[in-house]
Amino acid sequence: MRCLDAPEKLLLLTSVLERGWTRAMVEMFLGVPDQLRQNPRHRSGALMRFYALSRIEAAEQSVVFVERKAKAQERAKRGVAVAVRKYQELLDRVEALHIDVPKYGDEDVVWMAIDHYHRLWASRGEYSKYASLGDSPAFLGRITVNFLRHACSRYEDEFEQAYGEIGAENARRMIRGRVYGAIARRYPQYEGECDRQLQERAT
Repeated sequence: MRCLDAPEKLLLLTSVLERGWTRAMVEMFLGVPDQLRQNPRHRSGALMRFYALSRIEAAEQSVVFVERKAKAQERAKRGVAVAVRKYQELLDRVEALHIDVPKYGDEDVVWMAIDHYHRLWASRGEYSKYASLGDSPAFLGRITVNFLRHACSRYEDEFEQAYGEIGAENARRMIRGRVYGAIARRYPQYEGECDRQLQERAT
């Protein structure tokens, strides 16, 4: 770490990066920080790196720096273009999905939901959870929609490999919305429950 002869303005590393620098450029043109400080919010974290503004401005005047910055900006533009293209491709894949909700009789689907509810809790070692046709319509509607969502889970699973892709989380929200919409169209009596769950999961 350099010792400064007189106090001068220092910039935090993040402020240097905001001027169009990359971390590689910081290492190349500035090297060792002019000052290290403990992070007041995260004392166990890495030390905060500060650089003298005079050195920053001097480096920015060099021809080599200007060339490196121009190349970095061009790479960033290309990266944005690629990200936008991948994002649109992902949304197009979601839009092209044909979501087929299985159709059962009104009473049959409730019985299947009850059975699914029991098997789900049993798989977790919980056998005290019990459902029956005598339960409240709200409860039966909830577990029935849950059952139908499980029957459609392959659509969300199809995008599990998209985790980490640009827009993957937004794609999942779109798929979820389309699945709930398809269930509501197939079973209009559960439209309210579909809307409730969708809003609940959006918060």
